[in-house]
This record gives sequence, structure tokens and C-alpha cells, in this order.
Amino acid sequence: MKICFVSHDSGVQGAERALLDLVVNLKRDEKYCLHVILPSSKGGLCEKLKSNGIEVSIIPYYYWVSGRQKNVLKEVAKSMVNVISIFRLVMRFKKIRPDLVYSNSISINVAALSSFVLRLPHIWHFHEIIDKKSEYDFTYGSRFSFWLIGKLCTNIIVVSDFLKEFYSYNLPLCNIIRLYQPVEIYQYQCLRNVHEKYLIRHDVVNCAVIGAVTKVKRQEDAIRATNIVNRNGLNINLWIVGECDGGYCEEMMSLVHDFGLVDVVSFIGYVDNVNDFIKNMDIVISCSVSEGFGRVIIESNLESVPVIGANSGATPEIIENDVTGLLYAPKDEVDLSKKIKQLVNDVDLRIKLGVTGKERAIRNFSSLGYMNKMDNLFQMTLICRK
Repeated sequence: MKICFVSHDSGVQGAERALLDLVVNLKRDEKYCLHVILPSSKGGLCEKLKSNGIEVSIIPYYYWVSGRQKNVLKEVAKSMVNVISIFRLVMRFKKIRPDLVYSNSISINVAALSSFVLRLPHIWHFHEIIDKKSEYDFTYGSRFSFWLIGKLCTNIIVVSDFLKEFYSYNLPLCNIIRLYQPVEIYQYQCLRNVHEKYLIRHDVVNCAVIGAVTKVKRQEDAIRATNIVNRNGLNINLWIVGECDGGYCEEMMSLVHDFGLVDVVSFIGYVDNVNDFIKNMDIVISCSVSEGFGRVIIESNLESVPVIGANSGATPEIIENDVTGLLYAPKDEVDLSKKIKQLVNDVDLRIKLGVTGKERAIRNFSSLGYMNKMDNLFQMTLICRK
């Protein structure tokens, strides 16, 4: 079976890492012939795919979602580029002759449109929420965009019940399947000297927020909670791990300066192997109120590191409060500070949550069951289009 995967991005963030895991696992099965199309050769994903023997093509294209402050001229220019990109994708699909096409994010539509032109079955994998309340919205409006998705898609995969509920309301006639992403355990056996590289002290409790520094990730909750905890006499360090650029990042740095936390809060940017960093943490914090899945939570669980997460989005599906982690009231830094203090003061609880979190992650997020379900979905998608 020939499958052509089209990634929305060329970096190695959550959705792209999930795509990488999927194609690497599929390649082990000789019945699959795989090809991945990326918008750029930069960002790390291209190199990782090629190092695993995956064929890669580069065709530039843009999102069909945009931030709240839209630049009309830029959006028109991007749309014109996408028209050309659709033509190039059609020609590439004719050459590759895939049995089905797979889009790895709702944020691009070029693969779905190209598949429609060639009458190829198409699977769309949604990792995130796109609507007016989130950080991004559809460039051409939600009503038209959801109508178009319904016309273009054979099957839709979502990564949590939270996303399934949201998209089932907006796409009532589509076949939406919830599949939790697996997180490979074998990736996390090599520990590097991260504590030396970043001067991580182990005489204090180290907390981390991992993910791109954006409003939707709400790093501000962790910064404000850290300020409260330290003012109450407890000694913790906060590490903010992830791409850091733009206005929100600058706001967070100013907030740290205003609180006098420059020696306590560190912005370290993107880390290639985040699991090596997690191993050196005592607590991981997830502040997003609309998390589509929460891959970092499971990665932390696999390292036996307890997680405190906002009781919102898909996070409660992964964290069982007081059993595998702790949940705090969304956007409430006071409640978050209480949870941090609880774990700082109770080492036994940290160990207990780490152990039970790892057990649940291994039990519920293994790759074997996921790959069997994906294989069945591919077969079903082909049958439905015949």
C-alpha cells in the first residue's frame, strides 16, 4: 500500500513527532510504501525522516489558518501560493501514485484539495482546535471551512475525546475516529549530561513547562505560580522549554523581570531531545486550557516525572487527579501554586504519582495497539472509496 503523508510543518514539535513515530513504525511492515511531503527542508523533520530511510519531497505551501490579527494582503498572497502548490501536489501524486493521502494537521488543506482533484481517498489527522476562541482561526471563516472539510475528507482522526466532541458538533456527517497517540518508550533510554549543559541544580526543586511559548500554552500561569511559591519561602526553579519568539515571549520575559525572578526562571528555547531534559526535572507543568492531546504529559509519565496540568481540554483524559498526577483550576495561578507546594513538600507523593503515571502511560499509550488500529483504518478508507 502506497501512502503519501503531507505534514503541515517541517519542525519537530508534537504533531510532527507523532507523524515521525507513525511512519517509522509503518516502515517496518513491508506492505507499506511511504512518501512524506514537507513545506521546507529546514526544521529537523526532513533530516530525521531521511535518516530512517523515508522518501521525502519538498513543496512549499501555507496554512489555511491565521492568527487573530489577519493581514489581508499576506493571506491573499499565501492563497495564491497554495493554488500553485495544489497543482504541484497533483503532479507529484500522479508520479507517486499513492493509494491514499494523509494530512497530518487541520491547519493545511492543500493535500485534501489535491486528493479531491485526483479522487484519491484522504485521511485528515486533527491534533488541535481551530476556532475563534483559540489562538488561530480559519482564514476563510469556520462555516465555509468546516463545510469544505466535510466535502473533502474520507475519514478524520482526532487525538482525544475532547477534540472528538468539538469536531463532531462542527462536522456531524463526517466519520471521526479517536485514536490516542502512542509515545515510544525505546526513545528514552539515553541520558545526556543535560544538567551540566544548562547548569541545573539538584539542591532545589526543578519545574518545567515544555512547548512553544505562546498564549495558548499559558506559560504565564507557571511564572505567576512560581512567584507565589517562592514568596512563601519555598525554593523552586522554573524552566521554560520551547521555541520562544514573538510578542507573548517578550511579555513573559518582562513578567519574570517584574517579579524579580531572573535567577529563578530560565528560557532555554527549543530542545531537540526533550526527554533528556525531562529526566532532570522534579515536576512538569502543563498550563494549556485547550490541549488537544498533551504528548509532553505522557513523555513525562514515561520518565516517572509527576505532572500538574490544567483541568481543561484533553489533559483530564491523561491525568487522573491524585492518582497519576494533579489537576488545577484553569488560568488559576493560586491553585497551581498550591499544587506545586503540595509536591514540593511531599517527596513520597511525587514518587507515587511518577510510578502510577508511568504504569498508565505504558498500559494506555503503547504503539502496538495504535498501529493495528491505523492499519485497519487505512484498509477501511480504501474500501469506502471503491
